[in-house]
Amino acid sequence: MPNNPAYNLTDQKISFTFQNILQTDGFGNYYNGLGDEIFISGGSGGGAPGPTGPTGATGPAGAGEFYYQSTVPSPDPASIGARWMDSDTGIEYVWVYDGLNYLWMQPAQIVSTRYVTTYIGTSTYSASFTYNYYGVIYSSGICNVTLPLGNSPADDGKNITITDEVGGISSYNRGIIVGATGGQMINGNSAITMKLNRMSLTFIFRNNSWKII
Repeated sequence: MPNNPAYNLTDQKISFTFQNILQTDGFGNYYNGLGDEIFISGGSGGGAPGPTGPTGATGPAGAGEFYYQSTVPSPDPASIGARWMDSDTGIEYVWVYDGLNYLWMQPAQIVSTRYVTTYIGTSTYSASFTYNYYGVIYSSGICNVTLPLGNSPADDGKNITITDEVGGISSYNRGIIVGATGGQMINGNSAITMKLNRMSLTFIFRNNSWKII
């Protein structure tokens, strides 16, 4: 290179220092003070990387825990928001924390409630949470109905209504005796007796016992 220029290599860019003033003809050609043409070209590495672009949108969430069965899921779900649909009743519950306990809670639904009903036509009968209403039509004597064994807090809030649909339970040899099981109580008693014609009682489960409402 003419006139013995000094040069440095830094970040793939070449800088020249000449003893004479570098001149240009305005068309991209450079000359030193002696009229020698100088060729200047950039390195092969390109410029410095630009700034990082914005983060893309978050993808859809994966499927959560969901259970479809007639019994309370066991063991407990791993995360809040898990859902369980009771395959017997079609009622859906969500696993939540209410500040004190983790429990299955039925979401509020702005729809009319439709109860699942059945009848009792025998002298003894074991009720279940499958039905909300039991109409007693047995009329040949005392009818003994056993409420299901509840499990708190999963069954808290579930209720069962028992009704004398044919009348006559006030007779001396008639009546409906409703009892609990597994040591659970009904308003502090192991059983209660219904003796008024066409009588109807609703039993709600809470805190491992039954209450009459």
